[in-house]
Amino acid sequence: ETGFAQRPARAAARATAAEPSKGLGGGGHSDDTRNQYRREKTRRGRPASKRNPDDSPLRDGNRDRLMGLLTERAAHTLRFYLLETSPPVCKWWDLYIKAHRIPLTGEWHEVSGDEFIRELMRTPDVEYDPFNNDEKFARGSFRISPREMAQRVLSVRSQLAKEFIEDLGGVTEDNQALLRENIEDSFKLESHVDEEHPATVNADLLKGGADQRRRGGEGVPRSRGGGQTRRAD
Repeated sequence: ETGFAQRPARAAARATAAEPSKGLGGGGHSDDTRNQYRREKTRRGRPASKRNPDDSPLRDGNRDRLMGLLTERAAHTLRFYLLETSPPVCKWWDLYIKAHRIPLTGEWHEVSGDEFIRELMRTPDVEYDPFNNDEKFARGSFRISPREMAQRVLSVRSQLAKEFIEDLGGVTEDNQALLRENIEDSFKLESHVDEEHPATVNADLLKGGADQRRRGGEGVPRSRGGGQTRRAD
């Protein structure tokens, strides 16, 4: 009886101890911690005013991921171009890309690469010395315009988008080629199994069938002309 009487008190004590964990000072997971986890692990879509009402959240997310991929590939394509034309600017651009990576999770404008472009346009012109004031290699600093770099990224992104459209146009043909290859492999597998295990003929059955036909033909008179014999009256 004492144990049953103490159960409500214990439950109330546990509920009281759990209440502080819901706030900011609790020992458990607070609301800020949960919100921070959502911000880090999920992608929040664009507002309804900037979204097609017929689009699903999945399609909206795929569009943002695709735009982010296009922006990232455009930035790396520009990097390879600068590596051949202007190595000092390429070094600065490489450092900028590493410091401003396009995330896979977060706000939609971050995932799509729009924030990457906006931040680049807001950055003022910089004086960059790739040799860190080394007298041995000192050739003066280079003036870099991040806004001009953003415009070049947008131009490359538009060109890559056209190439992506052409490449994606062959997805159906690639799918058919994969299915055809799978069917051909299955036929090759069946023929390989047949070659390893050929069909054997039972010689005893053939011999027995020949003997039976021979016995069935005995005692039947045949005419010289090949016709049937007439029965003697």
